Amino acid sequence: MTSRYKPELVKFMSYKDDIVYDKDRVFTTEELLQITPDYLCRWMSQ
Repeated sequence: MTSRYKPELVKFMSYKDDIVYDKDRVFTTEELLQITPDYLCRWMSQ
């Protein structure tokens, strides 16, 4: 299941944090809870 969303999550988090994450990066709950609708909208609009 994660194979379907993981690549997009890594791309998004790289955009959000301005860091190039490895494709195998495991994000913490704390990192994921920092995602806001505003970040998602900006990423989707780029």
